[in-house]
Amino acid sequence: EAEMALDNILSMTGTVPVTAVVGMPIAAGGRLYNCAIVIADGEVKGAVPKTFLPTYGEFYEGRWFSTPSDTTPKTITLCKTEIPFGTDLIFTCAAQRVKFGVEICEDMWAPVAPSTFLALQGAQIIVNISASNDYVAKDAYRADLIRMQSAKTICAYVYTSSGTGESTTDLVFGGASYIAENGTIL
Repeated sequence: EAEMALDNILSMTGTVPVTAVVGMPIAAGGRLYNCAIVIADGEVKGAVPKTFLPTYGEFYEGRWFSTPSDTTPKTITLCKTEIPFGTDLIFTCAAQRVKFGVEICEDMWAPVAPSTFLALQGAQIIVNISASNDYVAKDAYRADLIRMQSAKTICAYVYTSSGTGESTTDLVFGGASYIAENGTIL
């Protein structure tokens, strides 16, 4: 169903000059990955699997998803098209000639975030799609992480998280969204 939904998004955006990043599970090589899918011009440009899966506190992502490893395929077929698959992908917004990389949620909270390596490869923007829950004082801490990761990588950091309509009886989401550039929250 996720692939059918992605195909629907592709058909609706094929004539719209937009680059978007959407999340979905991907089955590849006998494993299930939590992925960010980059789309532009009605096409899938690549899939980035999440690197760090939280398995502490209220998080138990490791029960379902695999982490990237040396056995991760370099390409997969998605929506009947072979696409790049990996944590080291750099994408380009053609109209703006801007290079960007993608990491997912927990990746930013890791001691060495994948965005560090993406910036070293030339990414000028890091996009992070997230399902980061909220609790008292977390928003300020999260904003500090975003600001500091932007400063360390000397780039823009675009972060968006699940909205209030996605809250459950287990977790509350507040729809945190930030853009930071070179260490400053914009």
